[in-house]
Amino acid sequence: MSKCEHTTCLIFLIAIIAFAFINATVWLQIDTRPPRWDEASYLALSLRHHAALSSGGVGSLAKSLLKLDRKRPPLVPALAVPAYLLFGRGAEVAFAVNLLALVFLILAVYGLGAWLISRRCGLLAAFFVSVYPGVFSLTRLFLLDFCDMALAAIALYSLVRTESFSQKGPAVAFGVVMGLGLLCRAFFPIFLIGPLGISLYIAWRADKHNAEAEKLRKPGWQVNGGLALLACTAVAAPWYLTNMVPLVLRSLSATYGAEAVGYGPDNPLTVHAMVSYFINFTNIHPSPFGMMLFLLAVALLWLKRSSLQSVTRGDTATPALALALLLSSVVLPYLFFSTLPSQDIKNIIPVLPALAVITAWGLSLLQPPALRKSVVGGSIVWLLFQYWIGTYGLSTLPPQVGVRLGGNLPPLLLLQQGLTYPPGEGVLLPRRENWHIPDILSRITGGSVGPGRVQTMLRPAIVALLPDHPFFNMSNFDYSVVLQGLPVQIEHSGDPRTPEGKNYRSQLLEVDFVVTKTGDSGPQWLNVYHEEILTFLRSPDSGFVEIEPRFPLPDGSQAVLYAASSGPVRHDPPQPQYLAPVRFSDQVELLGYDLKEEGRTSQGRAFLVTYYWKALREVPNDYRIFVHVTEETGTRVIKGWDHSPARGRYPTSFWQPGTVIEDRGLYFLPADLPAGSYTLRLGLYLPAGGERLKVTQVAPGIPLDSDETGVALATLRIP
Repeated sequence: MSKCEHTTCLIFLIAIIAFAFINATVWLQIDTRPPRWDEASYLALSLRHHAALSSGGVGSLAKSLLKLDRKRPPLVPALAVPAYLLFGRGAEVAFAVNLLALVFLILAVYGLGAWLISRRCGLLAAFFVSVYPGVFSLTRLFLLDFCDMALAAIALYSLVRTESFSQKGPAVAFGVVMGLGLLCRAFFPIFLIGPLGISLYIAWRADKHNAEAEKLRKPGWQVNGGLALLACTAVAAPWYLTNMVPLVLRSLSATYGAEAVGYGPDNPLTVHAMVSYFINFTNIHPSPFGMMLFLLAVALLWLKRSSLQSVTRGDTATPALALALLLSSVVLPYLFFSTLPSQDIKNIIPVLPALAVITAWGLSLLQPPALRKSVVGGSIVWLLFQYWIGTYGLSTLPPQVGVRLGGNLPPLLLLQQGLTYPPGEGVLLPRRENWHIPDILSRITGGSVGPGRVQTMLRPAIVALLPDHPFFNMSNFDYSVVLQGLPVQIEHSGDPRTPEGKNYRSQLLEVDFVVTKTGDSGPQWLNVYHEEILTFLRSPDSGFVEIEPRFPLPDGSQAVLYAASSGPVRHDPPQPQYLAPVRFSDQVELLGYDLKEEGRTSQGRAFLVTYYWKALREVPNDYRIFVHVTEETGTRVIKGWDHSPARGRYPTSFWQPGTVIEDRGLYFLPADLPAGSYTLRLGLYLPAGGERLKVTQVAPGIPLDSDETGVALATLRIP
C-alpha cells in the first residue's frame, strides 16, 4: 500500500471514530431520563468507589473494589473513578468509560482486519462494527457488556499479533487484557477459548516441524504462553481469590437459577427456542441486513477458499486457520449462550468484532470489482440510514417494520427506530423527560435551601420502592441517593416468588416511606402483588397515609408517596396495653407492650407486638432484640427472631436519656402448632460476640430467665 493510500485509510479511520464518538455524545446529552435497572446499580457502585478513594485513599479504594460487590467483577465501575476525579461526579461523566471503550473497539477491529487481511478490509470492518445496532445502542448504557466487547476485540487483536505466541510483547499484552476481561465479566474467556486453542495448535504444529532448529530459535511458545498466563493471573487473581465463592453462586443463579427466570425459555434446546434466539440476536446486534452480509461473506469465503492468498503475518498459519480463528470467536460463544436457560441477549455482544472482520473479508472477495463496489457502497448507505433512525428516529416512518415468521416466533425486524436492549421495551429514542426522582427524595428528606443558600438539615429515612419500571425503580432511586449524598436507605418491596418476599407487612414495619406508581409499574407478573400491597397501604390499619403532592410522570402516570403515620420516637407518654417495666443493665427500660393477634396467614398465625422502650442513659452500643416463643411451662424454643430496635430506623446508640421508642414486631407461628398457650421471651444482645444485657430490675409477676438476660414477657394463645 502506498503512502497516499495509507494516509487515506488513516483519515477514514479517524472519521469513523469521530462519527461514532460524536453521535454517542450527542445522544447522551439529549436524553435526560434516569439510568435503568443494572445501569443505575453500576453507576451507584462507581460513586461509592469514588467516595472510598476520596475519604480513605488508595487503600480504602482497594478494599471497596474487593468487598463492596462480591458477586460481580469490579472493572467497569472502577473505571469511572478517574473520570469523576477529572470532571466531577455524574452519569454523563461515567459514560466517558463507554466512549473510550468505543474508540478502542474501533481501533482493535481495524487492527485485526488490517493485520489478517488488509488495511482496507480493516477499515470496512471498523465501520461495520461501529454501526451495528447492538454496538451503538449499548454505547448509551453504563453496563458491563460494552467494555466486555471492547476488551474481547483488543484480546483477539493481541492474540493474532503474538503470531502463535512466538512474540513476547504481544503475548504479555494478551495476558494483561485477558486479566482485565476477567475483571469485567466472569464469562469473558468463552469468547477467546476457540481462538486461543487454534493459536496454541498452530504453535504446537510449528514447533513440531522445526524441532531440529530448536537451539537457534527464540524462547518458545511455551515460555511466552506462560508469561501470558502469569500476566492474566497477576491482574485478575486478587479479586477472584477473595470473591470466588459468591461469584460462582451468583453466576449459577443468573445462568440456571432464580435470576434466570424470565430471561429465556423453559427448555432452550427446542427448535423453537433456538430459532427465536437467532432472530433476537439478529434483530438486536448485527440487524437482519448485517446478518445477511455476514452470511454472504461466509459463503464467499467458502467458495473461494482454494484461491485465498496468505493473509497472516509470519509463516505459522494458513488462511483457513485464520478464518477458523475468527469463526471460533463467533460460533463457540453463540452455541454456549444460546443453550443456557438464561438467554440475556446482551451477553453475546462480544462476538461482533470477529463477525465484522469476517464480513469485511468476505465482501472484499466479491468479483467483478464493479459488483464489489456496488455492494459495499450500498451496504454503507443502508447501514448509515439504519444507524440514524436507530439513534434519532424519523417521524415519517413507522417505529418498526417486521416480517412475521409464524409459529409464535418473534418477528424479523427489517427496520427499527431506536430499539435497544432488552427486546420488547419498544422505541428508545433520546428524550428530555423528568421522572422527578430527585424531587421525591427532596420531599422525603425535607431538603431545601435556607438563607445564604445554605442546605438545611436533611432527615434520614428508610424508603421502600414498589414499582420496578425501567425509569422508576429501586436502582435508579438508590443511584440518586448516592449521587446527592442523602441519608436515605432504599429497599425494594421484595420478590413475591419467595416466602420472604410475600411477607410485605413485616418489611413495611421497617420503613418510613413507600413510593408507588399508578399505571404501568413494571413486569406484568408483579401487578397482582402490587395491588395487594396498595390495598393494604390505603387501609386505615396500615399505619401509612398518602402525602402530597403527587408527581406527574412522563408516561402519563403519577408517583404517589405514603409516609408512616408515626416515627419510632414518641413525643407523648405511651399508654401500653400491658405494663411490663423491665430494666436492662440500667441502660434501657421496657415500659410495656401492645399485643394484637392478626389471625391466620399464608405464613402461619400472626401476632403483632408493639414494644415501648425508654433510654435511661446514653447507650454506647447498638443492641439487637431477640424474641423467642417457647412452650408455656418449658424453655424449648419453638420459633425465634431477632431484629434491631425500630427495625434499624433508630439504633440504640442514637437514643438519648428519656427518649421513648416505639418498636413493632410481626411474628408468625407455625400453622401446624397445636392449640394452647405459649410464652414470648425477650432480651437484648450485642451482634458481635452475642453478649446479652443483664436484667437488673423486673416488675413482680414477670418471670426472669435463669441467666437473668431475658424475661417471659407475654402469653400467646392459639385456640
